[in-house]
Amino acid sequence: MIFSDTIKTIKPKTGSPRGKHLHCSYQEKGKLFFALLALFSLAMLLFSCENSMEVIRNMTKTQNYPTISRDNTEIFYSDSGRVKIRVYATRLERYTQTEDPYILFPEGILVYFYDSTMRVQTEISAKWAKYLEKTKIWEARNDVICKNNFKGEQLNTEELFWDTEKHKIYSGKFTRIQTADAVFIGDGGFDANQNFTWWQLRSTRGTVNMKDEQ
Repeated sequence: MIFSDTIKTIKPKTGSPRGKHLHCSYQEKGKLFFALLALFSLAMLLFSCENSMEVIRNMTKTQNYPTISRDNTEIFYSDSGRVKIRVYATRLERYTQTEDPYILFPEGILVYFYDSTMRVQTEISAKWAKYLEKTKIWEARNDVICKNNFKGEQLNTEELFWDTEKHKIYSGKFTRIQTADAVFIGDGGFDANQNFTWWQLRSTRGTVNMKDEQ
């Protein structure tokens, strides 16, 4: 505003061509100055916005925050109004700002499979889990245990996948299955139905008879 006030104080003498020329020169310079100032401000604004958007894009690429976070959550799978599966988690975090949305269970999960009389037939527990929303596959890690309460059989592994569409569980990691009579070892993992009523080990190394151990 200092430059504007200076222009206003310039008053050429009447009839003086020199003064009239000086007055027009200052006005033209003033307009040019403000035009350049406006263009410079606009350029700086666009540059600033461009940098800000680039920073935001880089942040979203490197930092993925959960869109939903919950504690002590239960997830139910039902069929014809009857609960067939219940998943309990002390911590749930859903991530949707990614090409493959997923739900993370950083403190693990506990899964109950019910029979037709609502008795818990099978249990799966893990200290960490992840659910992929597109493929509808669960991934469980760290001290994974699967129990068939009716048959008295228990599976131990460090990684397990549960395909909810195909109703099966499987792993490519070392697996140990204990039955009432023996312990079975699978170096290449296992395949089983999700209720753990049928199973098959991969690359079986051998069996240990429980009666012989006693």
